Amino acid sequence: REIARDEALAKQLAELDIEFIRHHDQCILPPQSITTNDSDTMYKVFTPFYKKWRHTLEVSQLESHNAVVVKSNNETTDALINLTSVDSSASTLKDIEELSTQIVQDYQAALDKNAAYQHIDYSAQLEQAREHYPAGEAAARARLEQFTSDDINNYNVSRDKPILQGTSHMSAYLTIGSISPRECYLQAVKAQDKLHGNDGDNEDINRWISELAWRDFYRHVLTVKPKLIRHKAYKEETDAKINWSYNEEDFEAWCTGKTGVPFVDAAMRSLNTNGFMHNRLRMVTAMFLTKDLLIDWRWGERYFMSQLVDGDFASNNGGWQWSASTGTDSAPYFRIMNPFSQGKSHDPKALFIKTWLPELKDVPASILHDENKLRKALTKGGDFADIDYPAPMVDHKEA
Repeated sequence: REIARDEALAKQLAELDIEFIRHHDQCILPPQSITTNDSDTMYKVFTPFYKKWRHTLEVSQLESHNAVVVKSNNETTDALINLTSVDSSASTLKDIEELSTQIVQDYQAALDKNAAYQHIDYSAQLEQAREHYPAGEAAARARLEQFTSDDINNYNVSRDKPILQGTSHMSAYLTIGSISPRECYLQAVKAQDKLHGNDGDNEDINRWISELAWRDFYRHVLTVKPKLIRHKAYKEETDAKINWSYNEEDFEAWCTGKTGVPFVDAAMRSLNTNGFMHNRLRMVTAMFLTKDLLIDWRWGERYFMSQLVDGDFASNNGGWQWSASTGTDSAPYFRIMNPFSQGKSHDPKALFIKTWLPELKDVPASILHDENKLRKALTKGGDFADIDYPAPMVDHKEA
């Protein structure tokens, strides 16, 4: 819809001799600027895309990449007045607006009917967002400055430890355009120079820069494959071969954090309260839904977008399809994260789990991170059978 809108507007402005310049404000490098060397097409895998993306930035001026002049002529008041009387443009833009409105209404109606969404206290979630994400560019820049002057130097490790809150939390500001991703990149490069001088190869800072590249990557993919906006899979042949489940009870258990898998449930309850989830947790919860429960990734994608304060279509869609193995980087299909071993690796003392699942506060971490031990402990006759927490709803290895 956005593409159709821009093209209709550009056409009418060109006919009226009005200069029209589009800026790729959501990307560091614009779509279709990073392509394969052999066939000049969009990369299907992130790693080679990132290498070329990084090289392009290092050898060129950032400012020169982002403006596209569609028509270079003088703007006149009469032409602007005449624009409102062009029937074809008005009709096209009106149709697009009506379609967008209808889609939003249909989306909200679908949420209202789904029991999985009824447990959310949106007013409390809004208060959390206001507290943790003060509005405005000044607040965004202050957070960026604090992160790049200190926390970025431990990012590669702390980003995967949900109890540490070690991520930048810039995504909410980037999503709505409060700050430019180019400014984030330049600040990271500045931190690289300040903290490491001529070394310039700090793993922590490079990792954060790669996360900025992931944002670009998924936007570039979306530009090349706009069908993704219409709930299509990047790899439709893979998507079509999977017998997706549409079990509403299983989905509700996942949404409400009642799957019996502590790391997954803690992540979901955190999301429902704070409107935020660390990237590691997003992958683990997404893979549990799509690989263990075999529930259609579109259900999870939609739920995340309804909850995330940094909900962004391109990144959210790309992340979900990556996890479901229907998207980019989809080989091998059997990329599966074990939620118990992931919890053991990234929350070894179960501090994050026990923060969000207080009913498990007395259960040793060694049990919480072992599916068989946990199942035995929670069932009749087990040491923690009286706890109000469900046994794992599926056997991970079987699933």
